[in-house]
Amino acid sequence: MRVIIQCPQCPTKIKIPATASSATCPKCHHRFEPAPDASSMPAWVSPWGLAAFLLGTAALLAASLIGERLVTLLLSAGGLTAVVLGRRATGAERKTSDGAWLALGGAMSGLVLCLTIISPGVLNNRWAIDFAVPQADPDEQVVVPLNKPRDQGTVLTADDWVDAAKEAIRQDELLLNVESVRVGPLADKGPGAYVAVHLQFANIGSATINFQGFDREKNLPVLTDTSGSSYAFVEQRQRTPASGEVVFGPPKRGGMALSPTKHQGYLLVFEAPALGFQTLKMELPASAWGRKGTYQFLVSKPF
Repeated sequence: MRVIIQCPQCPTKIKIPATASSATCPKCHHRFEPAPDASSMPAWVSPWGLAAFLLGTAALLAASLIGERLVTLLLSAGGLTAVVLGRRATGAERKTSDGAWLALGGAMSGLVLCLTIISPGVLNNRWAIDFAVPQADPDEQVVVPLNKPRDQGTVLTADDWVDAAKEAIRQDELLLNVESVRVGPLADKGPGAYVAVHLQFANIGSATINFQGFDREKNLPVLTDTSGSSYAFVEQRQRTPASGEVVFGPPKRGGMALSPTKHQGYLLVFEAPALGFQTLKMELPASAWGRKGTYQFLVSKPF
């Protein structure tokens, strides 16, 4: 390794081996002995390799003591930069000790840098959970078994229909299912037949869900059969608290606020098919709960 010194007789800078005992100025030809450098390190130590090792060590300490990932990244990257500069500085005059120090410093800095990027939790436990959590789509619909409302389920597409007798739809914290489908007369509506759908929705989250209700002006539910025939929506009725048999109140417009962990039943009344029951498709607008999309249930038979 070479060092740069200044001639004591003129301002000329001279590059000489670090171990040289004398030097001659190429300009004034003055011969002199280089002054001893009290700050010089042993010949077997590579300054560049030592710098890389110290930077890598500092990066390791910063990971545990400071906990700021950027500091660790900069220090370890600085260590690798010192290795590159050291190789260029030593060039053809690189000694075995220089190579060893550069390898040690590069290994230390490179290891810390790789761990910081690939496995940060190894250096700092808090870094293992320091990542952006993807936001769930609140309008995404998932079909789940009736008895497993929090099952992972399957994401629904616009072309999917849910078996009303076996499955439920979960959208964010709203759970929607069909309790029963009946065809026949209603006690207060005379002898005519109607399709009566007992719909239940539940709040499985921690925030209140506002149900706006169904009607023929907005949030209109649609009932069709496989041939494309449609059956008009007549009214909705809210289930009332009662022991024993399920009881619904009189026709009622509007909705309600459903508190967390609560559920509520509604009876949706439609015109009945003139030729008897067929496979039916029921579409419920998610806008009734302030959501986007349509809930699609397939009813193959009364249940």
